Amino acid sequence: MRRQTPDKCPAMHRLRRYLRRLLRFDKTVWNDFVRTSLWRGVLPAAAIGFAVIFLLYRFAGGVPEEAVMRRALLAAGICALSYVIGIWCAVRPERKEDDETEEEDDGKNDTVGAKLKVAGALLLFAALLAWPSIEECLKGAIDVVECAAHTTLKFLVVGCVLVPVWRRIGSRTA
Repeated sequence: MRRQTPDKCPAMHRLRRYLRRLLRFDKTVWNDFVRTSLWRGVLPAAAIGFAVIFLLYRFAGGVPEEAVMRRALLAAGICALSYVIGIWCAVRPERKEDDETEEEDDGKNDTVGAKLKVAGALLLFAALLAWPSIEECLKGAIDVVECAAHTTLKFLVVGCVLVPVWRRIGSRTA
């Protein structure tokens, strides 16, 4: 039985077509991703992640210097990777929405209600993000410094993903 080449294999062709459609990986998106000015923020994001985790462990004490440096370098790498993911999200082309799905604004803006909803959602998100580390701390599996470091790193990762998107949205509206 003769084996099919990847070019003639229908399953591989369908997989490539699916991935291409899923990632929308065309030349314009790739060029936008590589040539964007948002790359200037990767090093500061890594430096902030390193500094925050390093200082947290260093001033808390009880952790050897090698472990402090290893954890701080890992945090820097995670923050840099998160920022790169944020850049990818920022340069993705906007999807066109149908005119039928857009709702007309009647001019009545409930800003207080909207701000309360956003604040409640952010508070819920923060609680969900921090709960696993807090639970481990309450069980006694990790100490308070580890709990604070885990939670801080999670918030840094979320911030590193959101900052490039926020900067891109700000530059589009200005």
